[in-house]
Amino acid sequence: MEITADEKVDALAYIIAQYLGVYLIDGRDRELSVTGGLARPFQLLTETRDFTDMRKMRIDKVPHATRGIRGSYTFKVLLRMDVGLARHDWPGVLQEANRAQDALFDTRQSAQVAARQRIAERNLWPDQQ
Repeated sequence: MEITADEKVDALAYIIAQYLGVYLIDGRDRELSVTGGLARPFQLLTETRDFTDMRKMRIDKVPHATRGIRGSYTFKVLLRMDVGLARHDWPGVLQEANRAQDALFDTRQSAQVAARQRIAERNLWPDQQ
């Protein structure tokens, strides 16, 4: 499929929206069916309307693909910790760090939680370092 410069921008927007909205925030997996809408991998799109026409990007309420709840939950915990760090909300960062103990959290990301937690603790209790 040959695409124009403007369509390349649309394609990039599609991929970003898909990654953030479908995979990370909604926690859905890829949808390989023709009716997968925005959850369909870009490589499976057959025409430019698939990534430029909003009607073609509709997502079924009940996905055929599996849900990636663990990845979505983990992403949101780390994102909220990053927002807390940016706002210097040290207690908020530590509160989010507690969510890493939840069964839904992907323990492979524990080192990222610990690093953010250390930054918050250093700033919250500077004289204890």
